[in-house]
Amino acid sequence: MIFSAFFKRRDTEMSKRYLTTIGIILLFLIGIRTEASELNFSVASVIPENQVDKSKTYFDLMVKPNEEQKIAIEINNTSNKEITVIPTISNATTNLNGVVEYTLSKDKLNKGTPVEIEEILTLPENQKEVKVPKNVQSQLILNLKMPKEKFDGIVAGGITLQEKKEEKTDEDENKGMTIKNYHAYTIAVLVREEKKDYTPELELENVKVGQQNYRNVILTKLKNPVPDFLNELETNSTVTKKGESQVLYTSEKKNMQMAPNSSFQLPIPIEDKMKPGTYTLKMTAKSSDKKWEFVKDFSIGEKEARKFNEADVTLPKDNNKLIIIGLSIAILVLILIILLLTKNKKKQKKMTKKKKRKKK
Repeated sequence: MIFSAFFKRRDTEMSKRYLTTIGIILLFLIGIRTEASELNFSVASVIPENQVDKSKTYFDLMVKPNEEQKIAIEINNTSNKEITVIPTISNATTNLNGVVEYTLSKDKLNKGTPVEIEEILTLPENQKEVKVPKNVQSQLILNLKMPKEKFDGIVAGGITLQEKKEEKTDEDENKGMTIKNYHAYTIAVLVREEKKDYTPELELENVKVGQQNYRNVILTKLKNPVPDFLNELETNSTVTKKGESQVLYTSEKKNMQMAPNSSFQLPIPIEDKMKPGTYTLKMTAKSSDKKWEFVKDFSIGEKEARKFNEADVTLPKDNNKLIIIGLSIAILVLILIILLLTKNKKKQKKMTKKKKRKKK
């Protein structure tokens, strides 16, 4: 079960561009087959004086170079037992659905990103696990240390608070299967040193083939090189054989968002066998009043196509080998039967000849 809350900046005194800059901040509450009543704690941000908008429940901090401050989060244990909460700090990244992730992710920020949340926001040693007595409210304290050099744009990330749980194993029906129950909140953290509008930029880094959920796809790597959110991103993509006009694959995506200084692999479904050859991708992308046109050739090798086709769960499997083996066995059995029948026939002829001789 996934619960989510969306934060949107609506400050009438701010410019339209500044509204777009903040975009949509996601607060994730993650659970696996749990009811809301099973959550043993709640959290609340302690909003500091340097918060850009004090009406917001996530952190959006205006800071200065070389500045240090503490960030606090209240953890309220609503249960009748002591709980342990594990905090985790993560950079904001963009997943393959074009959604900003504030939790731990395999996705990385662009190479050369000057400042990351994971570098400037840290947990004291005694705060890596927070024990909260039953029906008591405790505070998690984090350290924010800004670099000496001034940085541009927004540094974005999240603080995830997860209850520590013992792993439960079902020993009856599913031996060896571990079922983990996770209860977690994620609070977004935005850090900046000035209010500034940035012109949106988008780059197409590369095109290659791969798989998503064991299905063949074309992966188009899009890069946001700007230290600001890229909001309301739309893409329209077509793929043809190189030099031909017939469209083989298409994809249209809307309402996507990219984290500052992030990249992601936008998938175009193939929904068929991957075929070797050289192809051309044409993509149109839009964000607000900005528009980009991309054209890029890419190739699919024979070995690559064979590998992905064999792994694609939607494609019928090639049973030629099984058919050949089956036919071979059938032929061998048939030959064996013929040999046995021939041998038996010869034996019967000999027996008949012997009987005739005895009668004479």
